[in-house]
Amino acid sequence: MNEPQEIIVADDHKFVRELLSDVVQRKWQSATVHEAEDFDALLEIVHKCSADLLIIDFAMPGGHIFEALSDLKSKCSTIKIVLFSGMMSAQDVAATLEAGAAAYVPKSMGIASLGRIIDLVVQGETYVPADVVSELAKEISADSNGSENTIHGEYGLTDREMVLLNELAKGKSNKVMASALELSESAIKQAVRNLVQKLHAKNRTEAVALAVRLGIVGEDIEDD
Repeated sequence: MNEPQEIIVADDHKFVRELLSDVVQRKWQSATVHEAEDFDALLEIVHKCSADLLIIDFAMPGGHIFEALSDLKSKCSTIKIVLFSGMMSAQDVAATLEAGAAAYVPKSMGIASLGRIIDLVVQGETYVPADVVSELAKEISADSNGSENTIHGEYGLTDREMVLLNELAKGKSNKVMASALELSESAIKQAVRNLVQKLHAKNRTEAVALAVRLGIVGEDIEDD
């Protein structure tokens, strides 16, 4: 993805909207930044522009996040979506990823971390905090009565593909993964395509959503 040209910032708090708008405007000076204070305003903006990037709060007046994401993806199928919200349950995070979001950034992480994660998302990567993944892993472990390596058996992933999926869940770029795994970037791209196909996912975001569901552990991006 090239630099975003149309960006939407959606949050019901004016201070947060203005702060986020300032962050993305400084990062991409030529971009047009729209602000929405509720879901109705968000959908009105979506129907008037072809947005590349959306930074959105999970809970806003005027609707429900999952309905909004469904409408949004039908209008702008390639839009990158970043949840910048207060604390969410691990199940809600996983559900929003499955609905099309690429990242969840708790507001407690701060603006510096948000900026770095936005860069990852624009490059086609994903991000979920490690504590959210760990919480889901515990739930899955309890539900499975201690059975291990569910993803190995159900999807037939190799050990190398498990490593790759783990790296994707951490939000690592193709370049970083290529270096870590001592492969070329083209080989990594092909490996990711194969992995997505094995998981019956539409793209790497859906693959990561499944990884979150199955407890593949990621890592946090630390604040400066």
